Amino acid sequence: MVHVLGTGAQQAKALARTVECLSDLMDSSRYSLSVIFLRDDGPLGDSLRAKGVDVRAISWHRGRADIPGAMRFARALRSLEPDIVHLHAGGLSPRLVSKIAAGAKVIVHYHSLAEESSPDGTTRRSPLAADLIIANSDATARSVKRVKPLVIYPGVVSTSAETKKGVVGTLTIGVAARLVPVKGIKYLIEAISHLDGLHLEIAGDGPERAELERHAAMFGVSDDVTFAGWVDEISEMMSHWDIYVQPSVAEGFGIAALEAMALGIPVIATDVGGLREIIVEGETGYLVPPKNPGKLAARIRELGNDSGLRARLGEAARKRAATEFSRERECAAIQSAYEKLLS
Repeated sequence: MVHVLGTGAQQAKALARTVECLSDLMDSSRYSLSVIFLRDDGPLGDSLRAKGVDVRAISWHRGRADIPGAMRFARALRSLEPDIVHLHAGGLSPRLVSKIAAGAKVIVHYHSLAEESSPDGTTRRSPLAADLIIANSDATARSVKRVKPLVIYPGVVSTSAETKKGVVGTLTIGVAARLVPVKGIKYLIEAISHLDGLHLEIAGDGPERAELERHAAMFGVSDDVTFAGWVDEISEMMSHWDIYVQPSVAEGFGIAALEAMALGIPVIATDVGGLREIIVEGETGYLVPPKNPGKLAARIRELGNDSGLRARLGEAARKRAATEFSRERECAAIQSAYEKLLS
């Protein structure tokens, strides 16, 4: 099995999670797993190598216009002789090269909505040259035209580790996301401007960071907001959060929200995309309309004022993550898909 990813940079970690899961749990007597990065290598490549995965980077940057890059990809595939090429990145060109150069079965795996991966939300999602399409949620599956993708939810490790408090007497709100408009962080910053006695920690980075810092200053909450940048071990940072908030405008799944649930943290999220597939309203957290700081603030206030409610919702969230969204479940579903393709 050859998995194809875009980059080994840390900000692409969400895409590499599935590959890491398979490298840990897949039947190694049946499958051999390799990874090709279409662009550059990086920390994710090092992490996979440490697990014994064959990792290569071929510097293919411009799709079909980059003929040398396509040839490097073709040579890499021929040397690996894959039965299946599992594409987590790349458009039509890598699919065609996989078919022509390697004669492999091709899986296209979508991990986000078009609105998340292109500024205008017009990314084409064609089933052409794909033997199977996998989507990370029903919401993502609906963005693919003319076929019905196989939906396989990402998995996380559930833990009952004791959470640590940040500042005593201060409610800590957390969010982990790329700092881009579609993540709706500005609405969360505005929401906390209506609340007292809390601190917001934002894990992540991106092109909107400077604008968000100005937004915090405009609403007078700069001292109440910490921009932490990219965080390698997000679970360690999450462990002292009281509430996790995902204020996205569009979201194919919401892996960070699920990670928070696995730690027993109640989640408030917008009622969009795959988030409504993760969160059970009033049981593991709350769903609010997108772009609505007032409703967001009201739910934060409700949870913030009731530690017992936070504990109940958090424990239900942890149990749901463990039973419905485990790594074992994800790996078994993908391995079953491989078996059907190869039969």
